[in-house]
Amino acid sequence: MSSERSLASEILEILERVYRDRGAMDRVAALFDKRIELAESDSEKVRLLQEAASLWEHDLGQPARALQSLRDAFEVDPRDEAVLGDIERLAPLTGSWEVLRGLVEAIADRSELTRATRRDLHLRAAHWYRDHMQDAASAEARYRSVIELDAEAEDAHNELIELLRVPGRERDLVAALRAHAAVESDEFTKKERYREAARVAEASLNDEKLAVDALEKLLEIDGGDAEALDALIRLRESAGEFEDVVSLLERRIEVESSPDARLGLRRRMATVRGSKLNDVKGAVRALNEVLDESPTDAEAMASLEAIYEKEGDHEELVKILQKRLDLAEIPSQRISARLRLARLVEERFDNRSDAIEHLREVLAEEPTHTGAQDELERLFIAEARFDDLVELLSQRASDAAGRNDLADELAILFRLAELNEAKLNNKSGAIGVYERIVGREPHNRTALSALIRLYREQDDLVSVASTMERMLGAQRGAEAVATALSLAELAANELHDDARAEDAMRLALEIDPESSETRDRLKAHYESRSKFRELAEMLSTEIEAAGNPADKVSRYRRVAALYSEKLGDPNSAATTLEKAAQLAPDDREILLPLADLYIAAARQTDAVPVLERIIASFGGKRTKEVGQFHHRLAQALEGAGERERALAQYDAAFKLDLTNVAILRDLGKITHAMGDYDRAQKTFRALLLQKLDASSGISKSEVYFYLGDISHKQNDTPKAINMLERAIAEDKTNTRAAEFLRVLKG
Repeated sequence: MSSERSLASEILEILERVYRDRGAMDRVAALFDKRIELAESDSEKVRLLQEAASLWEHDLGQPARALQSLRDAFEVDPRDEAVLGDIERLAPLTGSWEVLRGLVEAIADRSELTRATRRDLHLRAAHWYRDHMQDAASAEARYRSVIELDAEAEDAHNELIELLRVPGRERDLVAALRAHAAVESDEFTKKERYREAARVAEASLNDEKLAVDALEKLLEIDGGDAEALDALIRLRESAGEFEDVVSLLERRIEVESSPDARLGLRRRMATVRGSKLNDVKGAVRALNEVLDESPTDAEAMASLEAIYEKEGDHEELVKILQKRLDLAEIPSQRISARLRLARLVEERFDNRSDAIEHLREVLAEEPTHTGAQDELERLFIAEARFDDLVELLSQRASDAAGRNDLADELAILFRLAELNEAKLNNKSGAIGVYERIVGREPHNRTALSALIRLYREQDDLVSVASTMERMLGAQRGAEAVATALSLAELAANELHDDARAEDAMRLALEIDPESSETRDRLKAHYESRSKFRELAEMLSTEIEAAGNPADKVSRYRRVAALYSEKLGDPNSAATTLEKAAQLAPDDREILLPLADLYIAAARQTDAVPVLERIIASFGGKRTKEVGQFHHRLAQALEGAGERERALAQYDAAFKLDLTNVAILRDLGKITHAMGDYDRAQKTFRALLLQKLDASSGISKSEVYFYLGDISHKQNDTPKAINMLERAIAEDKTNTRAAEFLRVLKG
């Protein structure tokens, strides 16, 4: 058998030389298959496969066939590093990394391979899958095979961890990190693997239990790792495991070197003990430890304050507040402590005096501190220290004025006024404050009302009136009317100031022109003070509002009567009565006085048609009454200069009433004036037969004068002298008769 192999080998060598000489390298390559079959050992096969690979690559330019030969060589002897080197060199040249898939897996379990060799081969294959075939799953499998063979394989752990850093593989990543940490000998790396495992478990998996377990593993390695302790504290706190949190905080405080950070941890300890575990003593102990390290720590003192207050430990509360006060470096800190002390000593120890002193100290540092002022004001009231309260309120009002806070200033002043009046019985002081309020806000009705009341209580009616006038500037509508009428009543009845009373009533009427009460009171005022023109004007303005014509006529007649009888103004009276006549054109009771008013106002021309209407209204009746209207018509015509027409009317009147003194008087005068002396003489002689009195409009002395004058004009001087002497005998004051008589006697 061996001779046959030897013969075959010789033949193959001869053929190889022939093929090479001819350049038939493909035939040379084909001979290698036979030669490999005839190889007597694995090492010889590997050598031949390597030679074949070189032929395919360098002589025939077929690197893929070369790679396949090398793969076959590797399968024969996986331990040959040279083969592996060539394989890894040719794979990228041929773009055929896939040729290597499964190569290592196929031979990895061979018994002749050591664990170290198998480990290295799996790691090499993992790189092929990861770097050249982008097959993460196959690479991961190889890494895991490496770790199975060598649990401490650093490269495999590191590369597997990096491979698992992709979304969705977080749980596997945590397991890989922990697996690496478990076998890692370097303490720093070991801790960082556990740290990262905890971070991923919490942040990506929301698995606090897994995170806690990793952190606890880390702390088994380094119990003073601050970062791990912080994370574990946070997780235990989130889970409500506050006993654990306290233990962890104690460990954390022990390893913290920064004083500020340590203080923060102690404060946190106090919070957990107090609010989570209801361990008041433990919380107090923790806060006192803060103060041991930092005696001026305001936050710790504030927390202790809150605990002592909640627990009702007022003695300790006073101590801590006093400590805060003693250590305070800036005004705001001292103020805060004193405010708390003031409230505490008052409420818990019933010591208002000390509370007041604390508050005074606050104001000494900050004079406008509102909270202290409010508290001090309350305490002064409670202690009936009203003089102190007056001083405080006065200062507060000034402060408010200084900052232009009118609302606050007024509110304080009102309290000050009430204090003066109600507690100090100082009405003058209260008045002064209310006047100050009105000075700042002139239309403040509350202050004005108080002033009116206080001035009246002091019987200062002039000030009451002036304050009511100021009040009117602040009121509207019915309120203003009521005040104005009250002012009018005060002015009229108590001050006897008619002008002020009238002004008040006029103002009330301006505010509410429809107020019947105001109108009635103002009219009564005018009438009682004989202010008839104002009364007439006011009544005139009301006429248009009268309900019916008859009412209007009545009102016009009243106004006309005022003008005529009270004011002696026949013209205004006539103008008013004309309006009544328009409403009742046939009413003699209107027409007759209208005619009289026309005549009295020297408006005879206007009187004539009125009198003619009156006479015509009698329808031709011939009575003494009609005679009176002829008489008035005659007077009007005479006044208008129409003597002839006047004489005719006098004659008509005389015929209807032969003994009427007024008619005889006027008839005698007009005939005398017109030169009809005979008729005038007869008329005056008839007048002497009548009874003449003061209402006759002519006296006997005057009648004798006219008769003397007529006799003189008739050239009968003796008779004229006789008539004039009679005139003087009747009335020695008749100077006209006396002068005429002196002239006649020469």
